[in-house]
Amino acid sequence: MFLWFHFQAFFSANAAAQASRKISPRVTNEAVQKAAAALKGSDHRRATNVSARLDAQQKKLNLPILPTTTIGSFPQTVELRRVRREFKAKKISEEEYIKAIKEEIRKVVELQEELDIDVLVHGEPE
Repeated sequence: MFLWFHFQAFFSANAAAQASRKISPRVTNEAVQKAAAALKGSDHRRATNVSARLDAQQKKLNLPILPTTTIGSFPQTVELRRVRREFKAKKISEEEYIKAIKEEIRKVVELQEELDIDVLVHGEPE
Protein backbone atom coordinates (compact mmCIF):
# COMPACT_ATOMS: atom_id res chain seq x y z
CA MET A 1 0.00 0.00 0.00
CA PHE A 2 2.81 2.39 0.91
CA LEU A 3 4.53 1.86 -2.44
CA TRP A 4 1.24 2.34 -4.33
CA PHE A 5 0.75 5.69 -2.57
CA HIS A 6 4.19 6.84 -3.77
CA PHE A 7 3.42 5.79 -7.34
CA GLN A 8 0.11 7.67 -7.25
CA ALA A 9 1.82 10.78 -5.90
CA PHE A 10 4.52 10.52 -8.56
CA PHE A 11 2.00 10.12 -11.39
CA SER A 12 -0.14 12.99 -10.08
CA ALA A 13 2.89 15.27 -9.88
CA ASN A 14 3.97 14.20 -13.36
CA ALA A 15 0.51 14.90 -14.82
CA ALA A 16 0.47 18.34 -13.17
CA ALA A 17 3.93 19.13 -14.53
CA GLN A 18 2.91 18.12 -18.06
CA ALA A 19 -0.28 20.22 -17.88
CA SER A 20 1.70 23.22 -16.61
CA ARG A 21 4.28 22.83 -19.36
CA LYS A 22 1.59 22.88 -22.07
CA ILE A 23 0.44 26.36 -21.03
CA SER A 24 3.80 27.77 -19.94
CA PRO A 25 4.89 30.87 -21.91
CA ARG A 26 8.45 29.56 -21.61
CA VAL A 27 7.46 26.57 -23.77
CA THR A 28 4.47 27.72 -25.78
CA ASN A 29 5.38 30.79 -27.82
CA GLU A 30 2.67 31.85 -30.25
CA ALA A 31 5.12 33.72 -32.51
CA VAL A 32 7.29 30.62 -32.84
CA GLN A 33 4.26 28.43 -33.55
CA LYS A 34 3.08 30.83 -36.30
CA ALA A 35 6.54 30.97 -37.85
CA ALA A 36 6.83 27.17 -37.81
CA ALA A 37 3.36 26.76 -39.34
CA ALA A 38 4.29 29.19 -42.14
CA LEU A 39 7.32 27.14 -43.22
CA LYS A 40 7.15 25.60 -46.69
CA GLY A 41 8.91 22.50 -47.98
CA SER A 42 11.38 24.71 -49.85
CA ASP A 43 12.41 26.33 -46.55
CA HIS A 44 14.01 23.04 -45.58
CA ARG A 45 16.27 22.92 -48.62
CA ARG A 46 19.38 24.97 -49.23
CA ALA A 47 19.58 27.29 -52.22
CA THR A 48 22.90 25.79 -53.34
CA ASN A 49 24.07 22.19 -53.62
CA VAL A 50 26.72 20.63 -51.40
CA SER A 51 29.60 20.92 -53.87
CA ALA A 52 28.93 24.63 -54.41
CA ARG A 53 28.91 25.25 -50.64
CA LEU A 54 32.10 23.22 -50.17
CA ASP A 55 33.83 25.19 -52.92
CA ALA A 56 32.77 28.51 -51.36
CA GLN A 57 33.90 27.38 -47.90
CA GLN A 58 37.25 26.22 -49.22
CA LYS A 59 37.84 29.53 -51.04
CA LYS A 60 36.96 31.54 -47.95
CA LEU A 61 38.54 29.38 -45.23
CA ASN A 62 41.34 27.54 -47.07
CA LEU A 63 41.07 24.57 -44.73
CA PRO A 64 43.12 21.37 -45.00
CA ILE A 65 41.41 18.20 -46.24
CA LEU A 66 40.81 17.02 -42.67
CA PRO A 67 40.56 20.18 -40.55
CA THR A 68 40.84 19.93 -36.79
CA THR A 69 38.20 21.35 -34.49
CA THR A 70 36.70 20.63 -31.12
CA ILE A 71 33.34 18.96 -30.72
CA GLY A 72 30.94 20.32 -28.13
CA SER A 73 31.65 22.83 -25.45
CA PHE A 74 34.61 23.34 -23.20
CA PRO A 75 34.21 22.37 -19.53
CA GLN A 76 32.77 25.08 -17.32
CA THR A 77 35.43 26.49 -15.08
CA VAL A 78 34.94 27.12 -11.37
CA GLU A 79 35.15 30.84 -12.18
CA LEU A 80 32.48 30.62 -14.87
CA ARG A 81 30.13 28.74 -12.56
CA ARG A 82 30.70 31.35 -9.85
CA VAL A 83 29.88 34.18 -12.26
CA ARG A 84 26.70 32.44 -13.41
CA ARG A 85 25.63 31.85 -9.83
CA GLU A 86 26.31 35.46 -8.84
CA PHE A 87 24.48 36.82 -11.89
CA LYS A 88 21.46 34.63 -11.20
CA ALA A 89 21.47 35.81 -7.57
CA LYS A 90 21.76 39.44 -8.80
CA LYS A 91 25.09 39.87 -7.01
CA ILE A 92 26.76 41.10 -10.21
CA SER A 93 25.41 43.23 -13.04
CA GLU A 94 24.59 42.06 -16.53
CA GLU A 95 27.56 44.12 -17.73
CA GLU A 96 29.91 42.24 -15.38
CA TYR A 97 28.38 38.93 -16.45
CA ILE A 98 28.83 39.66 -20.17
CA LYS A 99 32.39 40.82 -19.55
CA ALA A 100 33.16 37.52 -17.79
CA ILE A 101 31.57 35.49 -20.61
CA LYS A 102 33.60 37.38 -23.22
CA GLU A 103 36.76 36.76 -21.21
CA GLU A 104 36.00 33.03 -21.13
CA ILE A 105 35.47 33.05 -24.91
CA ARG A 106 38.79 34.87 -25.35
CA LYS A 107 40.56 32.22 -23.26
CA VAL A 108 39.16 29.23 -25.19
CA VAL A 109 39.87 30.84 -28.57
CA GLU A 110 43.42 31.65 -27.45
CA LEU A 111 43.91 28.04 -26.32
CA GLN A 112 42.73 26.73 -29.69
CA GLU A 113 45.08 29.11 -31.49
CA GLU A 114 47.98 27.87 -29.35
CA LEU A 115 47.02 24.28 -30.25
CA ASP A 116 46.86 25.23 -33.95
CA ILE A 117 43.24 24.13 -34.31
CA ASP A 118 41.90 24.82 -37.84
CA VAL A 119 38.27 25.66 -37.02
CA LEU A 120 37.89 27.64 -33.81
CA VAL A 121 34.78 27.57 -31.61
CA HIS A 122 33.75 29.92 -28.85
CA GLY A 123 33.36 27.13 -26.32
CA GLU A 124 29.67 27.78 -25.66
CA PRO A 125 30.05 29.58 -22.32
CA GLU A 126 26.92 31.67 -22.80
